[in-house]
Amino acid sequence: LRQRIILLRELLTDDGSFYMRIDYHFGHYMKVLLDEIFGKENFRNEIIVNRSKIAREGLSINKFAQRTDTIFYYTKTANFIFNGYKRPRKCSYCGAEKQQVWIPMHSPSEYKIPERTILGKVLLPPKGRHWSFSQDKIDKYTKEKRIRINKDITYLNIKGEKVIGMPEYLQSEHEPADSDWTDIPGYAWLYNYPTENSEFVLERII
Repeated sequence: LRQRIILLRELLTDDGSFYMRIDYHFGHYMKVLLDEIFGKENFRNEIIVNRSKIAREGLSINKFAQRTDTIFYYTKTANFIFNGYKRPRKCSYCGAEKQQVWIPMHSPSEYKIPERTILGKVLLPPKGRHWSFSQDKIDKYTKEKRIRINKDITYLNIKGEKVIGMPEYLQSEHEPADSDWTDIPGYAWLYNYPTENSEFVLERII
């Protein structure tokens, strides 16, 4: 593997990327080897991908079932191309026309002025929280019709008053993928190859 990886690095363009999928038996060894060949500064991500979904009930085993593999992502240099990947956003509420989601817009972020004017109403944030958006951003999202009041949600504001209706904002249909790829099947069994990557994994990497 050392000789193979060294050769692949030599063939790789300066702005290219290298992905290695490995299981739990040798992943820690490969990380050390890849750090040596590519340089620790060119390590970008440890990505988790599914192995299989074979049921383990009833089996006599003395350890936790191994459900994931690791993909190590490196680049040859600091000047590399990265396009990322966007996947459909999972949502608890989806609009009728598009698969878009409204979520509460409060967070622990600190603001000196706690109230916001939202759809013509001056609102204080929930108790112990602050609105995550500035007034300018709220006004911008309002013009874009990305703000609404969800009247099915009530909350106590920072004064302890009961408020009917939680402000929410509309997110995009897709969200950037992170290093957890367990939303897709990791393996395929089409050609009798024991560790055949699924096309979903290959598509996401490419």
